[in-house]
Amino acid sequence: MDPAAITEMKAFLSQYFDDFQVIFYSRNPVDWVISFYQTEVRNGRTAPFSIDRDFRTRTDRELVSPWIETFGEDKVRVRFFARETLLNGDIVDDFFDLIGADTSGFSRGYHENKTLDQKSLEVLRLLNEVYPNFQKEAAEPRKALIRRLEAVAGGEKAKLSRDAAEHLFERRQQDLEWVSRLSGVSIDTIHKTSRICEGEGDMRSVKVSKDDALDLVMQILPGLIPKQ
Repeated sequence: MDPAAITEMKAFLSQYFDDFQVIFYSRNPVDWVISFYQTEVRNGRTAPFSIDRDFRTRTDRELVSPWIETFGEDKVRVRFFARETLLNGDIVDDFFDLIGADTSGFSRGYHENKTLDQKSLEVLRLLNEVYPNFQKEAAEPRKALIRRLEAVAGGEKAKLSRDAAEHLFERRQQDLEWVSRLSGVSIDTIHKTSRICEGEGDMRSVKVSKDDALDLVMQILPGLIPKQ
């Protein structure tokens, strides 16, 4: 967000509130790049995964610094986004706890944006070539398709090899040290909670056979065909 816009937003909110708390959730670079790619595929992307293409250039420190400069470091909370570090392993519980909100009696709805397994993600990417997202008439069917993929997803989640992960950690070393200082989460924990595979399983090498694709399609069809 543009620093000037942050300053303008604070000026506007100051008319109604006299205290603020800014909460920023930071992901390790491995999980971030995987999540970014998955979001792109959900939105219709057809290009395969590429670290050079998908890894963002801006660091967490660059993203958060304008907020610290505007609101003050004591008003900005940096939290590390991982089940192991969030309250009850859940970002919603963690967030409401930070702001002191009582959630007793609240009902939790459908889990949006559930992580797809590697094969489901690759099948969706291939389907994007023949079932484009950016056609209005395809929007609702695509939502139904993704919901069904989420429902049957139970395979191996997307991961990167240790070599690829270490490359990302090296590129983000100073940023990770900054996140560690503000969040109180150790560098070791940040590394251990990353989606890293030992040996085979790197998402860049995942191939989906015609039989695998057909099997997955047969699993999702019952939920896509309206009952008579």
